[in-house]
Amino acid sequence: MFKVLFFQVYCSDCWEDGLALGTTRMPIFDDIIAKEAVWPVEAPWPLRRASLLLERFRACFPTISYDIYWETRLMNAQAYIGEKGRSVRLYGGLGRHREVGVEGIAFALAHETGHHLGGPPHHEFYTTISSEERANEWAEETGLPVVFGDEVARRYVRRGLAQLAAVWKKYRERYETMREVEQARG
Repeated sequence: MFKVLFFQVYCSDCWEDGLALGTTRMPIFDDIIAKEAVWPVEAPWPLRRASLLLERFRACFPTISYDIYWETRLMNAQAYIGEKGRSVRLYGGLGRHREVGVEGIAFALAHETGHHLGGPPHHEFYTTISSEERANEWAEETGLPVVFGDEVARRYVRRGLAQLAAVWKKYRERYETMREVEQARG
């Protein structure tokens, strides 16, 4: 029970109002996606791709613990504080999604890492992590460039956001705003 509540409290993509009172509850995770939308758990290359990405993030950000919950079809990645301290988890629904490439997974991991390392402004409900907006900024300006270098990072931001926006409602608005800004620049 303690782990579940602790896990819920630090979910980066959700919030609960009145957790102690149990009054209002908001969903913690995105939907479980269809089996057809993900590669099988046993498929070796999606796990290898995800594992190699996590190795790169671990090497660049050693104060963060990274793990995978591969067997689920939950479309998510998550920043949380657990037994190992500040942690980022990649869920199988995102890591195995047939339409999300290395760029989308890398952006999601950088975003979640940004919740821990991005600094202020902090999340409205969880003051120990950075806000959604700050986590995105940190992913683009710091996280991806540290892991991949500036040129690759710029490409991963563009392609990653496009991939995530195509399959994940929470990224659609962000991607549309980014496209509008790029079009205005010419």
